[in-house]
Parts: sequence; structure tokens; C-alpha cells
Amino acid sequence: MQHKKIIGIITSAAAAVCCVLPNTPIVKEEARTVSAAETVSIYDEYLDWSQMDSRWGTTPMGGTTIRSSGCLITSLSIMAVHSGSIDSAAMANMGITDIEQFNPGVLANAYTSVGGFSYGGAISSWGTINTLVPQIQFGKDDFFVNTEKTAVAQELKSKMDEGWHIIARVNNGGFHWVYITAVGDDGSITMSDPAMDTHDLYEGYPGGLQGEYWQLKGKNPTSVTPEIPKEQPTTAAPTTTLPVTTTQPAPVIDESEAGEYYVAAADHASVTAERDMGTIRTVLKSGYVVNISGTADGFGKVVSEDFDGWVDMTLLEQTDGAEKRNGDINGDGAVDKYDLALISAYLRQSEELPDGVSTLCSSELEAADISGDGKVDGDDLALYLEKIQTLQEDSV
Repeated sequence: MQHKKIIGIITSAAAAVCCVLPNTPIVKEEARTVSAAETVSIYDEYLDWSQMDSRWGTTPMGGTTIRSSGCLITSLSIMAVHSGSIDSAAMANMGITDIEQFNPGVLANAYTSVGGFSYGGAISSWGTINTLVPQIQFGKDDFFVNTEKTAVAQELKSKMDEGWHIIARVNNGGFHWVYITAVGDDGSITMSDPAMDTHDLYEGYPGGLQGEYWQLKGKNPTSVTPEIPKEQPTTAAPTTTLPVTTTQPAPVIDESEAGEYYVAAADHASVTAERDMGTIRTVLKSGYVVNISGTADGFGKVVSEDFDGWVDMTLLEQTDGAEKRNGDINGDGAVDKYDLALISAYLRQSEELPDGVSTLCSSELEAADISGDGKVDGDDLALYLEKIQTLQEDSV
């Protein structure tokens, strides 16, 4: 367990992982089947495409699904339509014959067919989009010079004036991507968000952008509205879906598997309002620890002061709970720089993580309390630094 947790904490998260700010409500709704008369065109709805939509939410992405990790692939799909880049060559590459058949699920399946996802839903290669949609050119994956509202708006406008389309990470404490559709003279930013109904970036994410962005070019720049096909179908179209909220029957909770668990089998695990569906309450990165109060149908119930929800138990592993020597967080028999890295990560992230989520399990926290005052804080970090420095001096 300890080795897995060190790797999970130290390595950076995959770019395609959709991470939502704890307690940020996702108001994109589920979908229901409707009659042909209610069918809507791709051009009427693409700016509101949601990764949670039941038409494609369960589409696999390298060990996960669009619902759980598809913010980037959904944003790419929106960009492909908005830039007018879905031509006959792109449709042939994706196995469709009509632009109206295109959606995030189609693009995700196309990525899968060429090995475009790594496990956990990360996009393996930036250039894959050009292979599938030849009209789209990947520019770069980079960071804005600034993230302050006025400055980042100026940067965005400059890039978009040059014809670039921008998919950016929002400042929500994790990896969540949105497609930028416009920038106002007042510094406002309009977006298409796969997780929220609002198009006002600062309404959805008061902290603005996190810094990282994808820069791409398509057939048309952002300022050009996609051309609607001149001939719309007059015959009955296939059934489609429109938003509606769905619920599950109350589960029978088995408390026999209650205990402390950590994310072990994926880059992340989503905590959803209901079992494998509904609003994403928070996203647990690899190595994060939570307390499960009970299970039902393979999902564990997570309850804290900040959120509650369900998580897939196949992605979790129970902590060993073995008592550790004071200071030896990872249980390798020594108090060294590896333990220092673990307590540093814990202190750095504990202020940002919601109640009930931690980078250390209870036995590790007991070991990290090197001062013995019943809490893990800066005093313990100072003692670690002092102890390691003393060990280094003694070894000279």
C-alpha cells in the first residue's frame, strides 16, 4: 500500500481527468428518451453538451467513462463542431455518415479505436485529434503567463484573435477542462462547461482559470458561427434525449465492509450523488483516503461534513491499519526523506481537501505526529527536517 500511495501523491495527474471542486454543484442533468418530434439538431445543443448525458456518459475511455473523466473529450467535441471541422474525412475516420451523428461518445470511441487513451481516461497523444479530425491542428499545451482576471482575458483574446481555439483548466482544485467561447471587454469569459449549465466562467469558478490550456486551430476561428446545413431532415429522425433528473431506489446498506480505504486501482475515483450516477460530489485522486460507512451493489457510501456520495469499491483498497513506529510514515523502517515528502504533501493538501479526504490514513497520521501532541502540523514538519539534517550530518 505504501509504495502505491507514494507514487500516487508524487506523480502529477493525467491531463484528461475531470476533477470537480468539492461541493461545487454540477447541474447538468440526466437524459430521457423522447419522440422524433422532439429531436433537436446538433447545432441547437452542442454548446451545452454534458459529460453526464446518458446518450454517451457510459462510453468507455481507457478504464473509465465519459461520465467520470470526459471533460476534455467533451470540450474537444464542442470545439470540433464550433470550428466547423467535422468534414467528410473526419466522419469517415469516426465511422459516421452525417454530422448530426457526431457527439462526444463518437469522438471517444474513435480515440479508443486508435489507442488514444491511457488507463484512467488520459489522452495519450496531443496529435491524435488531427489524425481523427484532419481540419483540427493541435498548437500546444502550455500555461498562461497570468491567471489574474484582466491579464488572462487579454491573453485569451490575443490567442483567439489569431484564430486559436482554447480549452482551459479551471481553478477548481483539480483537473477539469472547459471550452472557451468568448472573452468580454470587461474581462468576462464565456465557456462551454461539460459539468455545469452556466456559461459564465467566473460564476461557475470564482477562482478563474488554473493556468494550463490547450491551443488548437480548426476550419474556422472561434468568432465564426458554424454553418447550419441547408437541408434539414423532414422525415422522422431517430429518437434522441432531453434532460431530466433520474433517481435510484433507496439502497440496502451493508455495514460489514465499513472502514478506511484508499484509491488504488485508477488515477482517480469519482464520488457521485447516487450509485454510479448523478452529480459528482468530489473526485478522489490516486492514494487519497476516505472512510466508507457501508456498501450497496458494489459502491461504498462516503459521508463527511462537506459532502456525501457513492464511490466504486473496485477502485478502492482497504488500508492495512498496521501500527507504525513514530516518524516512520511509510513503514520502511527508517525516518527519512520519503517520510518528509509524505508529511509535506499532507500539510500542503490538507487545507484544500474536503473534510473526510486525506493523503494519509489514520495509522500514518499517528506516525506523522512526531511531536506527540495529537495533531500533524508545521511543528512536526520542523522536527522531520531537524531529524533528517542530523542523520545527514552523522553520516558524513
